[in-house]
Order: sequence, then C-alpha cells, then structure tokens
Amino acid sequence: MKRFLPLVASVALFVAPALADEPAAAVVQPGVFTQDHAAALALAAGRGLPVMLDFTGSDWCGWCKLMHRQVFSQEEWKAWAATNLVLVTIDFPSDESLVPEAYRDRNLKLQEQYGVQGYPTYVLLTPAGEEFARLGASRDATPASFIAEVKAALAENDPAVRAAKLTPEELAEWDEIEAKNKAVEARAREARDAIEAKIAEWERKLDDAKASDPSSVAALQSKALDEISALQKAQRKEMEGEAEGFRARRRRLEELRAKLAK
Repeated sequence: MKRFLPLVASVALFVAPALADEPAAAVVQPGVFTQDHAAALALAAGRGLPVMLDFTGSDWCGWCKLMHRQVFSQEEWKAWAATNLVLVTIDFPSDESLVPEAYRDRNLKLQEQYGVQGYPTYVLLTPAGEEFARLGASRDATPASFIAEVKAALAENDPAVRAAKLTPEELAEWDEIEAKNKAVEARAREARDAIEAKIAEWERKLDDAKASDPSSVAALQSKALDEISALQKAQRKEMEGEAEGFRARRRRLEELRAKLAK
C-alpha cells in the first residue's frame, strides 16, 4: 500500500485445484483435521459428509487456540465429528514450517476464494463442496455448544428439516430476518468500500502533489484526514441507527436455530 495509507488506517472502517507438486495424499478420516484439502473433499464426496474448513493462525491466533483447547481437543467433539464431518485445516501460522510448502500458496488461494478476512473462520461445505454456512469462535464455546451450532447450520441447509421443525410463521419470519440483515450487511460493505475508495483517491492526489508541489503535501494530508474522518463519522452514525434492530433480529434467529438443533 502506498505511503499515505498508514496515516489514515486509524480512521478507516472497520476449491482450488491441487498443485502438481503437492505432497502425496494424506490418510484422511472423518473427524480428524487434515491439511490435505483435495483428499478431504474427495473423502467427503465419497462418504456424503459435509466439510468444515478451519481458517486459522494456529500458533499465534488467541481465539483459534481457545477453540482448539475448549472444543476440538475434547473427546465429546472428536466422537461426534468422527461420524459427521470431514475437517480441513487451512493454516496461516507465524512458523511457516507448520504448513507443507506446497500448501502455502494453495491456502492463500483458498483464503481469497472464500473471502476470509479474520481467524478463526469455519466454512461449512456440502459433500459437493458448496458453501452453506460460516461459524466463528466464542469465549464460552464448549463441544456441546459448537456441535449445536453445526447441527443448526446443517438443519438450516436442509429444507425438509426446517419445514419439519419450524412452523410456517417461523419460516416466514426467518426469511424476513435474513433479508433485512443481509441488506444491513450490504450497506456496511458499501460504507467500507466508500472509505477505501476515498483513501485511494487521496493517495493519488498526494502522489501528484509530491511530484508537482511538494510543499502542499502536509496541508493535503491534513485535509484528507479530516474528510475521511467526517465520512467515517457519518457512516457510523447511520449504521448505529440500524444496530439495535439488527441485534434483535440476530437474537431471534439464534432462537430459531436452537430449535432446529434440537
């Protein structure tokens, strides 16, 4: 990123094919994390099992370590996952030796493919490799609570289960909540993109000024910070008006998901 970006960062908003030289396919089994993405997808397709991709920074990410300590290392989780999931680790550690060299570029491609921007992110795929849900970490996560989240996501992806466990009114409410919250999320993305576009615009102006009139750069930097700060403040105020309704709808959706998981 160009030189100006660090100055404004504080005000900014918040299945690839296997490589020819990849290591030989690992012995992959349900419920056991593997780094062999291709072999895991093949197993899932053959067994008709869903896949969970664990995008993680295994040796530095505190939330990732918490989830592995409180959930994935526990026998309750291992026993359940052994008959219900194929697990894949997509790791971005500080110690690169923890990931086979041939998997490192592949992991970056998968991160880009799924648009993962934070760790941990748990991406759930159908046996055919199509994404249907994403989950995250929780400070109070337990094997039972995370299993319930996965079960709810699986049930949510099955129209027959949804129809059997939810009333027609609840199904209609679910669809309405999702539509409203997706609209709010889309506006939040637009706000973020507007900030990024404004930063890029000012970077171009500053580069031009440096070439034509270096003495004007300091004043332009100050003006840029003021303009970007004002834009961010206006966007935050707009989104704060949406926040209470968004959170209430999310709570109701979690209630409906809990009903699906039973």
